[in-house]
Amino acid sequence: MSEVLREIKLRKLTLILFIFCVGYVNPVVARPLDPALKNGLAKGHLPSCLSTLKAQAPQLSEALIRSYCYCLSAAYFGSFTTDDYAYLRRTGFLPPHINNRRGQIQESCAEKTYNR
Repeated sequence: MSEVLREIKLRKLTLILFIFCVGYVNPVVARPLDPALKNGLAKGHLPSCLSTLKAQAPQLSEALIRSYCYCLSAAYFGSFTTDDYAYLRRTGFLPPHINNRRGQIQESCAEKTYNR
């Protein structure tokens, strides 16, 4: 019986330590960015996206280009955190976890926009 009690106490202690480590020790907690700031970033991205796409694909309608650019803005900035914003301000570039997926994001937005 004492072996069972010791095992239960050990498991409880392990669980308590695990919860402590995950909840308090883990410093990597992404804080969401203020929605107004996210919207500002997305709106700021639109003019460059629109002008770039109009130059690269003049055959596309304004509505298609605008829809595609809105999709990109939402994908790039929709889940931005305070750390992402700090990185953008410091470097002038999207954070690596977004930048590394730009091709996928662009392809996904193209499919959503052009295959309606």
